[in-house]
Amino acid sequence: MDTQSLVPYARFSPATSSLIVFVFGGLVFGIVLTLAITLWSWHRQRAKAARDSVRSDRFLAPGPNVLGGVVEPLDSSPFAVRFRITQSGVERQNKGAWHTTWTEDERTIEAHPFHLRLANGQHIRVEPGHDVFLVDALDQHERTSHATRTLTAELSRGERATVSGVLVREDTPGATPSGYRSSSSRSFVLRPPSLEPMLISAEPLEQRYLRRASVHGRMAIITAVVWIAFHLVAFGRYDLLSWFGEVVQATVVGTPTWTRSTKHGPVTHYGVVARYETADGRVRFLSDEVNASAWGRFSDKPGQTVRFRVVDFRNLACIGTRPTVSDVATAIGVAVNLALIIGYFVYSRTTRPWYDRKKLVQLERGRL
Repeated sequence: MDTQSLVPYARFSPATSSLIVFVFGGLVFGIVLTLAITLWSWHRQRAKAARDSVRSDRFLAPGPNVLGGVVEPLDSSPFAVRFRITQSGVERQNKGAWHTTWTEDERTIEAHPFHLRLANGQHIRVEPGHDVFLVDALDQHERTSHATRTLTAELSRGERATVSGVLVREDTPGATPSGYRSSSSRSFVLRPPSLEPMLISAEPLEQRYLRRASVHGRMAIITAVVWIAFHLVAFGRYDLLSWFGEVVQATVVGTPTWTRSTKHGPVTHYGVVARYETADGRVRFLSDEVNASAWGRFSDKPGQTVRFRVVDFRNLACIGTRPTVSDVATAIGVAVNLALIIGYFVYSRTTRPWYDRKKLVQLERGRL
Protein backbone atom coordinates (compact mmCIF):
# COMPACT_ATOMS: atom_id res chain seq x y z
CA MET A 1 0.00 0.00 0.00
CA ASP A 2 1.32 3.47 -0.89
CA THR A 3 2.68 5.35 2.13
CA GLN A 4 0.88 8.53 1.08
CA SER A 5 -2.53 6.76 1.37
CA LEU A 6 -1.90 5.92 5.03
CA VAL A 7 -1.44 9.52 6.32
CA PRO A 8 -4.02 10.11 9.07
CA TYR A 9 -5.87 13.19 10.25
CA ALA A 10 -3.66 16.10 11.49
CA ARG A 11 -0.43 14.58 10.14
CA PHE A 12 1.61 15.56 7.10
CA SER A 13 2.86 13.27 4.36
CA PRO A 14 6.40 11.84 4.60
CA ALA A 15 7.73 14.22 1.92
CA THR A 16 6.15 17.29 3.52
CA SER A 17 7.28 16.12 6.95
CA SER A 18 10.88 15.92 5.74
CA LEU A 19 10.67 19.48 4.43
CA ILE A 20 9.13 20.75 7.67
CA VAL A 21 11.82 19.13 9.80
CA PHE A 22 14.57 20.42 7.50
CA VAL A 23 13.30 24.03 7.57
CA PHE A 24 11.96 24.46 11.10
CA GLY A 25 14.14 21.86 12.79
CA GLY A 26 17.43 22.64 11.10
CA LEU A 27 17.71 25.46 8.57
CA VAL A 28 16.42 28.35 10.69
CA PHE A 29 18.32 27.24 13.79
CA GLY A 30 21.47 26.77 11.71
CA ILE A 31 21.25 30.24 10.20
CA VAL A 32 20.68 31.89 13.58
CA LEU A 33 23.50 29.91 15.20
CA THR A 34 25.90 30.69 12.35
CA LEU A 35 25.01 34.39 12.54
CA ALA A 36 25.54 34.48 16.31
CA ILE A 37 28.93 32.72 16.11
CA THR A 38 30.05 34.92 13.21
CA LEU A 39 29.12 38.15 15.03
CA TRP A 40 30.73 36.87 18.24
CA SER A 41 33.97 36.15 16.38
CA TRP A 42 33.85 39.45 14.50
CA HIS A 43 33.45 41.51 17.68
CA ARG A 44 36.22 39.55 19.37
CA GLN A 45 38.53 40.35 16.46
CA ARG A 46 37.58 44.03 16.64
CA ALA A 47 38.29 44.00 20.38
CA LYS A 48 41.75 42.57 19.76
CA ALA A 49 42.42 45.12 17.01
CA ALA A 50 41.27 47.92 19.31
CA ARG A 51 43.51 46.66 22.12
CA ASP A 52 46.51 46.35 19.82
CA SER A 53 45.93 49.81 18.35
CA VAL A 54 46.68 51.54 21.66
CA ARG A 55 50.42 51.27 22.32
CA SER A 56 52.16 53.82 24.50
CA ASP A 57 55.66 52.86 23.30
CA ARG A 58 55.18 53.46 19.58
CA PHE A 59 56.70 56.33 17.62
CA LEU A 60 54.11 58.97 16.71
CA ALA A 61 53.69 59.71 13.03
CA PRO A 62 51.14 61.72 11.05
CA GLY A 63 48.08 59.78 9.90
CA PRO A 64 45.32 57.71 11.54
CA ASN A 65 46.14 57.06 15.19
CA VAL A 66 44.57 55.73 18.37
CA LEU A 67 46.01 57.34 21.50
CA GLY A 68 45.34 56.74 25.16
CA GLY A 69 46.05 59.12 28.02
CA VAL A 70 44.70 61.50 30.65
CA VAL A 71 42.30 64.30 29.71
CA GLU A 72 43.44 67.85 30.52
CA PRO A 73 41.03 70.63 29.36
CA LEU A 74 42.76 73.73 28.04
CA ASP A 75 40.78 76.14 30.23
CA SER A 76 39.14 76.01 33.64
CA SER A 77 36.22 73.94 32.35
CA PRO A 78 35.76 70.71 34.34
CA PHE A 79 35.00 68.71 31.19
CA ALA A 80 36.23 68.35 27.62
CA VAL A 81 33.19 66.67 26.08
CA ARG A 82 29.64 66.52 27.39
CA PHE A 83 26.60 64.72 26.00
CA ARG A 84 23.17 65.69 27.30
CA ILE A 85 20.00 63.72 26.50
CA THR A 86 16.61 65.20 27.36
CA GLN A 87 13.82 62.70 27.92
CA SER A 88 10.09 62.96 28.55
CA GLY A 89 8.28 60.32 30.60
CA VAL A 90 4.88 58.69 30.25
CA GLU A 91 3.50 56.49 33.02
CA ARG A 92 1.21 53.50 32.47
CA GLN A 93 -0.47 50.98 34.73
CA ASN A 94 -0.64 47.30 33.81
CA LYS A 95 -2.21 44.70 36.12
CA GLY A 96 -1.77 46.96 39.12
CA ALA A 97 1.90 47.76 38.42
CA TRP A 98 3.10 51.15 37.26
CA HIS A 99 5.78 51.61 34.60
CA THR A 100 7.30 54.74 33.11
CA THR A 101 8.62 54.99 29.57
CA TRP A 102 11.32 57.63 29.12
CA THR A 103 11.71 58.72 25.46
CA GLU A 104 14.53 60.84 24.11
CA ASP A 105 13.48 64.27 22.84
CA GLU A 106 16.81 65.94 22.19
CA ARG A 107 20.52 65.16 22.22
CA THR A 108 23.15 67.89 22.50
CA ILE A 109 26.95 67.75 22.30
CA GLU A 110 29.38 70.22 23.80
CA ALA A 111 33.01 69.59 22.90
CA HIS A 112 36.15 71.68 23.48
CA PRO A 113 39.78 71.19 22.49
CA PHE A 114 41.83 69.50 25.20
CA HIS A 115 45.22 67.98 25.85
CA LEU A 116 45.75 64.25 26.07
CA ARG A 117 48.69 63.48 28.34
CA LEU A 118 50.28 60.22 27.16
CA ALA A 119 52.05 57.70 29.40
CA ASN A 120 55.45 59.12 28.40
CA GLY A 121 54.40 62.62 29.55
CA GLN A 122 53.89 64.01 26.06
CA HIS A 123 50.90 66.29 25.53
CA ILE A 124 48.83 65.95 22.36
CA ARG A 125 46.29 68.62 21.51
CA VAL A 126 42.92 67.09 20.60
CA GLU A 127 40.43 69.07 18.54
CA PRO A 128 37.29 66.90 18.54
CA GLY A 129 35.12 69.13 16.36
CA HIS A 130 31.37 69.53 16.83
CA ASP A 131 30.35 65.89 16.19
CA VAL A 132 31.88 63.40 18.63
CA PHE A 133 31.17 59.70 19.24
CA LEU A 134 31.58 59.41 23.01
CA VAL A 135 31.73 56.00 24.70
CA ASP A 136 30.92 56.72 28.32
CA ALA A 137 28.26 56.10 30.93
CA LEU A 138 25.21 58.34 31.33
CA ASP A 139 25.94 58.61 35.04
CA GLN A 140 24.39 62.02 35.77
CA HIS A 141 20.59 62.27 36.07
CA GLU A 142 18.79 65.55 36.62
CA ARG A 143 15.01 65.84 36.98
CA THR A 144 14.06 69.08 35.22
CA SER A 145 10.27 68.82 35.72
CA HIS A 146 7.62 66.31 36.75
CA ALA A 147 7.75 64.53 33.37
CA THR A 148 11.19 65.47 31.98
CA ARG A 149 14.74 64.67 32.89
CA THR A 150 18.27 65.11 31.54
CA LEU A 151 20.92 62.40 31.35
CA THR A 152 24.55 63.45 31.03
CA ALA A 153 27.76 61.72 29.99
CA GLU A 154 30.86 63.79 30.61
CA LEU A 155 34.53 63.39 29.75
CA SER A 156 36.06 65.12 32.77
CA ARG A 157 39.43 66.52 33.74
CA GLY A 158 41.79 63.80 34.92
CA GLU A 159 39.77 61.01 33.32
CA ARG A 160 41.56 58.41 31.22
CA ALA A 161 40.39 58.24 27.61
CA THR A 162 41.22 56.60 24.32
CA VAL A 163 40.89 58.82 21.25
CA SER A 164 40.79 57.74 17.61
CA GLY A 165 41.51 60.35 14.95
CA VAL A 166 44.00 61.67 12.44
CA LEU A 167 47.31 63.00 13.74
CA VAL A 168 48.73 66.03 11.93
CA ARG A 169 51.79 68.16 12.59
CA GLU A 170 51.30 71.91 12.45
CA ASP A 171 52.63 75.20 13.75
CA THR A 172 51.52 76.05 17.25
CA PRO A 173 51.74 79.82 17.92
CA GLY A 174 52.94 80.73 21.37
CA ALA A 175 54.63 77.41 21.96
CA THR A 176 58.33 77.05 22.63
CA PRO A 177 60.24 77.78 19.37
CA SER A 178 61.80 74.76 17.79
CA GLY A 179 64.67 76.63 16.10
CA TYR A 180 66.59 79.91 15.71
CA ARG A 181 64.48 82.98 14.69
CA SER A 182 61.31 80.90 14.98
CA SER A 183 58.18 82.30 16.63
CA SER A 184 56.31 79.00 16.59
CA SER A 185 56.98 75.31 16.99
CA ARG A 186 55.57 72.33 15.19
CA SER A 187 53.54 69.93 17.33
CA PHE A 188 51.02 67.12 16.90
CA VAL A 189 47.28 67.76 16.79
CA LEU A 190 44.68 65.02 16.74
CA ARG A 191 41.64 65.81 14.60
CA PRO A 192 38.54 63.87 13.49
CA PRO A 193 38.68 61.68 10.37
CA SER A 194 37.33 63.34 7.25
CA LEU A 195 34.15 61.25 6.89
CA GLU A 196 33.20 60.34 10.46
CA PRO A 197 33.13 61.82 13.97
CA MET A 198 36.03 61.43 16.36
CA LEU A 199 35.74 58.41 18.64
CA ILE A 200 36.50 59.14 22.30
CA SER A 201 36.17 56.29 24.77
CA ALA A 202 36.28 56.73 28.53
CA GLU A 203 36.78 52.99 28.95
CA PRO A 204 39.31 50.60 27.38
CA LEU A 205 38.49 50.64 23.70
CA GLU A 206 38.10 46.88 23.45
CA GLN A 207 35.40 46.75 26.15
CA ARG A 208 32.79 48.09 23.76
CA TYR A 209 33.36 45.20 21.37
CA LEU A 210 33.75 42.59 24.10
CA ARG A 211 30.30 43.50 25.45
CA ARG A 212 28.75 43.05 22.01
CA ALA A 213 30.64 39.78 21.59
CA SER A 214 29.19 38.50 24.88
CA VAL A 215 25.66 39.32 23.65
CA HIS A 216 26.09 37.23 20.51
CA GLY A 217 27.98 34.53 22.40
CA ARG A 218 25.06 34.14 24.82
CA MET A 219 22.65 33.97 21.88
CA ALA A 220 24.76 31.23 20.28
CA ILE A 221 24.55 29.16 23.48
CA ILE A 222 20.80 29.84 23.85
CA THR A 223 20.19 28.88 20.22
CA ALA A 224 22.09 25.61 20.60
CA VAL A 225 20.24 24.70 23.82
CA VAL A 226 16.83 25.60 22.35
CA TRP A 227 17.68 23.62 19.21
CA ILE A 228 18.37 20.47 21.19
CA ALA A 229 15.39 20.93 23.52
CA PHE A 230 13.08 21.64 20.58
CA HIS A 231 14.03 18.42 18.82
CA LEU A 232 13.56 16.44 22.01
CA VAL A 233 10.08 17.88 22.57
CA ALA A 234 8.64 18.41 19.07
CA PHE A 235 10.59 16.24 16.65
CA GLY A 236 12.09 13.62 18.98
CA ARG A 237 9.88 10.79 17.73
CA TYR A 238 10.54 11.72 14.09
CA ASP A 239 14.31 11.91 14.68
CA LEU A 240 14.53 8.53 16.39
CA LEU A 241 12.47 6.83 13.68
CA SER A 242 14.55 8.49 10.95
CA TRP A 243 17.96 7.76 12.44
CA PHE A 244 17.48 4.38 14.12
CA GLY A 245 14.30 2.95 12.59
CA GLU A 246 14.16 -0.20 10.50
CA VAL A 247 11.30 -1.31 8.25
CA VAL A 248 9.51 -4.55 9.13
CA GLN A 249 6.57 -6.44 7.61
CA ALA A 250 3.68 -6.93 10.05
CA THR A 251 0.27 -8.61 9.88
CA VAL A 252 -2.85 -6.57 10.68
CA VAL A 253 -4.71 -8.05 13.66
CA GLY A 254 -7.04 -5.20 14.62
CA THR A 255 -8.62 -1.97 13.38
CA PRO A 256 -9.85 0.05 16.38
CA THR A 257 -11.52 3.47 16.24
CA TRP A 258 -11.97 6.18 18.86
CA THR A 259 -13.59 9.60 19.04
CA ARG A 260 -12.08 12.79 20.42
CA SER A 261 -14.02 15.94 21.23
CA THR A 262 -12.67 19.22 19.84
CA LYS A 263 -13.97 22.79 19.74
CA HIS A 264 -15.16 22.08 16.20
CA GLY A 265 -17.05 18.94 17.25
CA PRO A 266 -16.18 15.25 17.59
CA VAL A 267 -13.36 13.80 15.48
CA THR A 268 -13.09 10.07 14.76
CA HIS A 269 -9.65 8.49 14.66
CA TYR A 270 -8.82 5.23 12.91
CA GLY A 271 -6.12 2.88 14.08
CA VAL A 272 -4.31 -0.24 12.93
CA VAL A 273 -2.82 -2.88 15.21
CA ALA A 274 -0.32 -5.32 13.68
CA ARG A 275 1.83 -8.23 14.80
CA TYR A 276 5.34 -9.24 13.81
CA GLU A 277 8.19 -11.40 15.02
CA THR A 278 11.65 -10.03 15.68
CA ALA A 279 14.80 -11.74 14.46
CA ASP A 280 15.25 -13.43 17.86
CA GLY A 281 11.69 -14.82 17.82
CA ARG A 282 9.99 -12.28 20.06
CA VAL A 283 6.44 -11.25 19.16
CA ARG A 284 5.71 -7.54 19.07
CA PHE A 285 2.46 -5.70 18.56
CA LEU A 286 2.58 -2.40 16.69
CA SER A 287 -0.06 0.28 16.41
CA ASP A 288 -0.52 3.58 14.62
CA GLU A 289 -3.19 5.83 13.20
CA VAL A 290 -4.28 5.87 9.53
CA ASN A 291 -6.85 7.77 7.51
CA ALA A 292 -10.44 6.58 7.05
CA SER A 293 -9.84 5.24 3.54
CA ALA A 294 -6.89 3.06 4.54
CA TRP A 295 -8.69 1.88 7.68
CA GLY A 296 -11.64 0.71 5.53
CA ARG A 297 -9.36 -1.39 3.35
CA PHE A 298 -7.68 -2.98 6.37
CA SER A 299 -10.98 -3.68 8.16
CA ASP A 300 -12.54 -5.24 5.04
CA LYS A 301 -9.70 -7.72 4.59
CA PRO A 302 -8.24 -8.87 7.94
CA GLY A 303 -4.82 -10.48 7.90
CA GLN A 304 -3.25 -8.11 5.39
CA THR A 305 0.42 -7.29 5.74
CA VAL A 306 1.66 -3.74 6.12
CA ARG A 307 5.08 -2.21 6.62
CA PHE A 308 6.01 -0.42 9.85
CA ARG A 309 9.12 1.55 10.73
CA VAL A 310 10.20 0.59 14.25
CA VAL A 311 12.83 1.53 16.80
CA ASP A 312 12.98 -1.59 18.94
CA PHE A 313 15.03 -0.21 21.84
CA ARG A 314 12.61 2.72 22.32
CA ASN A 315 9.40 0.79 21.56
CA LEU A 316 8.53 3.30 18.82
CA ALA A 317 6.65 2.50 15.63
CA CYS A 318 4.94 4.29 12.75
CA ILE A 319 3.01 2.78 9.88
CA GLY A 320 4.74 3.04 6.51
CA THR A 321 8.41 3.24 5.56
CA ARG A 322 9.03 6.88 6.54
CA PRO A 323 8.01 8.83 9.66
CA THR A 324 5.66 11.82 9.64
CA VAL A 325 5.09 14.88 11.82
CA SER A 326 1.83 16.22 13.19
CA ASP A 327 0.35 19.65 12.71
CA VAL A 328 0.85 20.31 16.43
CA ALA A 329 4.60 19.64 16.18
CA THR A 330 4.74 21.84 13.09
CA ALA A 331 2.91 24.67 14.88
CA ILE A 332 5.39 24.39 17.75
CA GLY A 333 8.24 24.55 15.23
CA VAL A 334 6.90 27.71 13.59
CA ALA A 335 6.31 29.36 16.98
CA VAL A 336 9.76 28.47 18.35
CA ASN A 337 11.52 29.62 15.19
CA LEU A 338 9.68 32.96 15.18
CA ALA A 339 10.31 33.42 18.90
CA LEU A 340 14.03 32.73 18.40
CA ILE A 341 14.37 35.22 15.53
CA ILE A 342 12.34 37.95 17.22
CA GLY A 343 14.01 37.31 20.58
CA TYR A 344 17.48 37.60 19.04
CA PHE A 345 16.54 40.86 17.31
CA VAL A 346 14.97 42.39 20.42
CA TYR A 347 17.78 41.22 22.74
CA SER A 348 20.44 42.56 20.40
CA ARG A 349 18.74 45.96 20.17
CA THR A 350 17.82 46.37 23.83
CA THR A 351 21.33 45.52 25.02
CA ARG A 352 22.92 48.21 22.88
CA PRO A 353 24.37 51.09 24.95
CA TRP A 354 22.96 54.58 24.56
CA TYR A 355 25.69 55.78 22.22
CA ASP A 356 24.83 53.06 19.68
CA ARG A 357 21.16 54.08 19.58
CA LYS A 358 19.70 56.84 17.45
CA LYS A 359 16.95 57.37 20.02
CA LEU A 360 17.18 56.33 23.67
CA VAL A 361 13.98 54.81 25.06
CA GLN A 362 14.05 53.35 28.60
CA LEU A 363 11.37 51.47 30.53
CA GLU A 364 11.49 51.77 34.31
CA ARG A 365 9.30 50.50 37.11
CA GLY A 366 7.29 52.96 39.15
CA ARG A 367 5.49 56.21 38.50
CA LEU A 368 6.83 59.55 37.37
